[in-house]
This record gives sequence, C-alpha cells and structure tokens, in this order.
Amino acid sequence: MKRTAWIAAGAAALVAGGFALAPRFASPPEPPSIPAAERDDPDFARALDAALAAVAADPRAPRPRAELGMLYDVHGIAQQAIDAYGQALDLGADVRVRWLRARLTAATGRVAEAIPEYRAVAEADPGYAPARIALALALAGTGDGKGALAAAEDAASRFPNDAAASLALAEIASEHGARERAIQAARR
Repeated sequence: MKRTAWIAAGAAALVAGGFALAPRFASPPEPPSIPAAERDDPDFARALDAALAAVAADPRAPRPRAELGMLYDVHGIAQQAIDAYGQALDLGADVRVRWLRARLTAATGRVAEAIPEYRAVAEADPGYAPARIALALALAGTGDGKGALAAAEDAASRFPNDAAASLALAEIASEHGARERAIQAARR
C-alpha cells in the first residue's frame, strides 16, 4: 500500500500541469496493460485498475497515461511503462515524461535509443544537469568517445558545482585517454 500511495503522490507532483494537448491520431491507442495473472499484488491490481480507468475516462489527456507509465515503471514492468510514456508524449506531455522514458529505455539496455531522448530533454530544459550527464554516459556506453567527452565537458562547464557532472567527465576522460582532463575534473 505504501508503494502505491507514493506512486500516486509522486505522479501528481511530477506531472502536475505542463501538458499541452496535441493529439497526433484520430483515436488514442489502447493503453498498455498486462494479463490479469500478472496482477498478483492486490494493491498493485487496484492501482492499475484505477489508472486504466483514468485513461479510459479521459483518453486524450496525457497525464493519466504518464501516471500509468509511472505505475508500471515503479513495479518493474518496463516495456508497458515505456509504451505508456510514449503515448503520453504523443498526447502532449511535457519534457519530464520524456526524461522518464529516456531513463527507463537506457535502463533496459537500449542505450542507443535513449540518446535522442536525452538530447531532447537537455535541449528543452538546459538547466537540468541529470539529462546532460545521462547523455554523456549514454554516448560513452555506445562507444562514441568523442561525443561522450564533448557532452561531459558541456555538462561540467554548465554545472561546475555538480559533483556528478565532474565525476562523469573524469570517468569519460580517463576512459578515452584524456588523463590530464580526468585529473582536473576529479579535483573539482
């Protein structure tokens, strides 16, 4: 029950406002769901039924689909979460939902697919350090050392007091032979 209450509170806080209705299809797609057999936790089953009912009640609104995505996400149901986030984005959800989808896409091992999402978040919200750091790490993870180093340098220069940005730069610089730069970044 605690987890479900947290999801509802977090979802409300995270996606409150910031939505612009922009449907890209005549009729919204069915929301992603899971078989009843996979709903073994009664609290999760109730929360899922409520989330699906909210989507059905307002099928063109991005918020219920984003909240459905968060419910799946926190319960480790990654593909349905990614799909729900995508539907919310298609309906005009704001950049925070794109961040959630990017983060989860990378976490499922599809790092290359997450890179354009991270870029979009970084462009939409230039002051959001985690997006720039995640972009640098994702580029490094796909073997794009030059791009990773440039993205890490960008993050560290934009956020000079952010320890995670400095650490990402130090790690990426070290991995790509820029030893002096790695040492400088680590000393920040």
